[in-house]
Amino acid sequence: MKLIQHQPVTNGSRIDQFVDEFFNRGLNSFFGGDHFASSPSVNVFETNTDFLIEVAAPGLEKHDFEVKVEGAFLIISSEKEQKTEQGMDGKYLRKEFNYATFSRSFRLPESVQADKIKASYENGVLKLTLPKAEMEVQKYRTIEIE
Repeated sequence: MKLIQHQPVTNGSRIDQFVDEFFNRGLNSFFGGDHFASSPSVNVFETNTDFLIEVAAPGLEKHDFEVKVEGAFLIISSEKEQKTEQGMDGKYLRKEFNYATFSRSFRLPESVQADKIKASYENGVLKLTLPKAEMEVQKYRTIEIE
């Protein structure tokens, strides 16, 4: 990551002021506040017997998630109500905790046993185990000659 020092324009036009304000406020404010949808980070890992998916979702609880299989897709979604609570004797000056709605979908490989998918949630991470079907390996076979 490269750090760049901000040097404001002293004799700037209105467009310069708009650009400076835009980048100082950030994208959240530009899009109507701190309440737009986000997408959590995901790790996908494969072993000989399973696919493992980890979804980083701190601050949520297991009942906030919906995990379902629709056709060839695994869909993970969450919706948590935004609260506009205030601090003890004042108001938030900046609030970066975001519990917005999200939905992630993954195409399931044919080798996954969709009816045996398991999920758990602990320490802010939703973990899904997608077991692979045992493939029947033939050690030998006779091939007819036509």
